[in-house]
Amino acid sequence: MKKRSALLTALSLAAAGCATAYETPSWRGSPDHRQSLLNEAESFMARYAELIRAGDRAGIAALYDPDGAVLIRGGRRTLISYGDIVRRYARPEWQPPTRFEWRDLHYEAAGPDSVVVLGKFAWQNNEGPAEIGTYNALLRRSGERLLIRIEDEAADQSAN
Repeated sequence: MKKRSALLTALSLAAAGCATAYETPSWRGSPDHRQSLLNEAESFMARYAELIRAGDRAGIAALYDPDGAVLIRGGRRTLISYGDIVRRYARPEWQPPTRFEWRDLHYEAAGPDSVVVLGKFAWQNNEGPAEIGTYNALLRRSGERLLIRIEDEAADQSAN
């Protein structure tokens, strides 16, 4: 019993230390820099939605990191090259939706030049109801702009 109590106390102290470290990371820099980065990420995601709705295949592909991206679809993780991303959107199988919107996006600065985006999206084709999906991404600065380095999309199981 004493061992269990000591273990719980140690875990509580460790968790408290982690929480404090998370709340005040040294990379946040100035509040102005952090807010500017988050604003940039919001603008990026708004532009992404515009490109999807317009069916701008080349524009969408240009939002990805030139070093390639880690794409997670249906729980399967794949590192694909930028060339493969361009080819993926150029295929006739990829068709733009008739309606698209982001929902409940949350932005978290993950470093001086990266942002984690969490949320959902609604994608509707010509027929049927909108499909709701979950969306998670890491946007990372490359040169002067943010680009998608990691992207995770899946059907939203809570919507069923």
